Amino acid sequence: MTSKITKKSVLYIQDLEVLVWRKKIKNLNMRVLKPDGQVRVSVPYQVSDRVIEQFVLDRLDWIESAQAQIKSLAIKPEFEYKSGEWHQVFGEAFKLVVLAAKGKHQVLSKDQRLYMYVGTKTTTANRKKLLNQWYRDQLLIKAESIIEKWQPIVGKQVAECRIKNMKTRWGTCHIHDARIWLSLSLAQYPVSCVEYIVVHEMTHLHERLHNKRFHALMDGFMPDWRERQLLLNHKY
Repeated sequence: MTSKITKKSVLYIQDLEVLVWRKKIKNLNMRVLKPDGQVRVSVPYQVSDRVIEQFVLDRLDWIESAQAQIKSLAIKPEFEYKSGEWHQVFGEAFKLVVLAAKGKHQVLSKDQRLYMYVGTKTTTANRKKLLNQWYRDQLLIKAESIIEKWQPIVGKQVAECRIKNMKTRWGTCHIHDARIWLSLSLAQYPVSCVEYIVVHEMTHLHERLHNKRFHALMDGFMPDWRERQLLLNHKY
């Protein structure tokens, strides 16, 4: 009977949570599960974590493609970037107010409002682009402040922080260049989540892998990191 038992565990590989099922099989198999794109790997009992990690790393492009396809099937509200819409800014709802402007197009925030100044013929696509640029600027300002706060705590220096659209990751760390990339989507999440991701990526400057040493470092730097991680499961 014991030979039929499936042993379950979790590995973190480049900010990707991977469910590992060890069972009585001969080959390694991988699935990306609905509805949230969770990665599950089924492996023989004797396969090591390092072999599993390489198996996943070799298939990252396929994983990201599969996760993006699953996300595209989810029903999401489409913004028209018109007055009256509610948009999330660091976990708080801001009401969009679109105002006609002949000069520079810009977004300003005040009193839980986002004031978007655009021309009367500005397209929805360009309004979205303008708001995303505002999000990008706000997130970078916030992230740089967080980095400055945490560098003496983590004991590592970040050379640069950049923002980009990432469909399947919250952040990445280029260890050699000491450069951190953050997902633009974080601008919609509470600051505590942004702080967690920044510290997470900074910790990779100590340890590349999501192993026991990495988690021990995170526990020392930010004891409540698991609670912050759970907040990222909420859709903002």
